[in-house]
Amino acid sequence: MTIANALRMEQEVVDRRAISIAVSSKTRRRWLFRVLAICLALAVCELQLQLASLCIPAVRQALLAAHQQSANDLDAPAMLIPDLVLGVRGNPEYPGHDELGFRNDLIHKNPEVIAVGDSQTHSTHDKSWPSLFEIDTGHTTYNMGISGWGPAEYLLVTDAALRRKPKVIVVGLYLGNDIADAYRSVVLREACHELGTSVPSEGMDFSGNEDSWEASFRSQITEGKESIEEQSPAGFIRRCRRALSNNCRLYGLARAMKNAIAFHLRETGMTDGKNNQQWSRNVQWSRRHPKTSTLEVDNQRTILTPAYRCALLDASDKRIDAGLKLTLEALSRISERCEARDVEMVVAIIPTKEWVYDPIIESREEYPGMMELVARESNIMETISKFLREREIDFLNVGFSLRSCVQSRQQPYPMSRDGHPNAVGNHAIAKAIAAHTNSLLK
Repeated sequence: MTIANALRMEQEVVDRRAISIAVSSKTRRRWLFRVLAICLALAVCELQLQLASLCIPAVRQALLAAHQQSANDLDAPAMLIPDLVLGVRGNPEYPGHDELGFRNDLIHKNPEVIAVGDSQTHSTHDKSWPSLFEIDTGHTTYNMGISGWGPAEYLLVTDAALRRKPKVIVVGLYLGNDIADAYRSVVLREACHELGTSVPSEGMDFSGNEDSWEASFRSQITEGKESIEEQSPAGFIRRCRRALSNNCRLYGLARAMKNAIAFHLRETGMTDGKNNQQWSRNVQWSRRHPKTSTLEVDNQRTILTPAYRCALLDASDKRIDAGLKLTLEALSRISERCEARDVEMVVAIIPTKEWVYDPIIESREEYPGMMELVARESNIMETISKFLREREIDFLNVGFSLRSCVQSRQQPYPMSRDGHPNAVGNHAIAKAIAAHTNSLLK
């Protein structure tokens, strides 16, 4: 090899190194630019979320950690606000409520169907049965259900509902607490004097108050919320995670999305309850409260509270007996007003979660109070049905549609002690009412 060739080869090596260094430097600059661009994008998103949190209370509440949400409840809009006549009414500022405080995307001037009811109609879940009814049938539907209302309030808002000139008014009568609510509203809260003067007062206790009345039933089970905070890793990692959780809105958005996905999976029964952390908490809670029971049959998993519901359906209690009379009178008067305006009225009887699950329970003895609850509820259900038939008031029991869900292994209720139907259950109610009212809306 000549000296010239050796020099040329050495130069080529130097050139290749130079090219490699140049490429590496260019690659580093490219990746540095990408990292900076991502950081800038995240900073912009964080700034926007921070501004949204400052301006919109609902956004701030959704992005906060669980332990911060309870501390900021006073800043978030309340779902219900006091009302001198109705006791409570919906807050127009609450997310998902319209200008009148009802749960609707918009106010229909002349809806074809108006739904009146309590929290079973208002719904504690993403979609209420009135909204699903509208989606399924295409008939404009206005939801006038409010949590905490009962038959007395249904009567009080009937005239307002009729002024919208609907074709059909559906009254969602929840057996779980509507009868007790009728007594509470008319006797204890002294609302709806029209009902108070129409029903004999013997057996009615006017000396009580609303708080002690509620406490006497709530004592059947503890309603206190369990802490849902998870244990964080110790040391530096724990402090960093806590700082992000408390201050970073992007972190809050990721947490909210994770919780929403987990909630959807729990609601639709798509996760294995035995391995689900929420289900484990529910089971632990039930074990600390002997009057509650865990139900695990096929893929159905939920917490039953028969002792609590049983107390609210005890017809031997003069207060419940009075509440039943008040309920029947309220339905009769609503029917009369609908008939006077040539509007069809349908009573949708909504049973308790326990009544729905009863057919798949092989041994009721394993569920304290279950046998007594089902017997009491069935008797009251028959009393109401007989009354409605005699008055020629149209009605249906949506419980059979909910039972069909259970028998087909679709879970219509959450895996918690919540007695409100989930998305599956609300859809079943909507379909049952749609089938029943189809001829009325043609």
